[in-house]
Amino acid sequence: MRKIYLTCFNVLLLTLLTVHAFAQQTLTGTVRDASGPLPGVSVSVKGTSKVTQTSSAGKFSISVNPGEVIAFSAVGLSLIHI
Repeated sequence: MRKIYLTCFNVLLLTLLTVHAFAQQTLTGTVRDASGPLPGVSVSVKGTSKVTQTSSAGKFSISVNPGEVIAFSAVGLSLIHI
């Protein structure tokens, strides 16, 4: 009987660890340039329909999975790639 309980406990533990490993995380931040925070910038997760915009203070929050790529875009903003 003890062996059955131990096996069930191990399966439950593995299930919880797997769920935790694949859980989404909330990414928060502030978009700014040299003059200060940028309101109205679109923040999206590439390859998904997850999109949000920055607040009037340039702050955003979006749910992401580990390894996903975040894209920022704004009308009239010129980005320099280095």
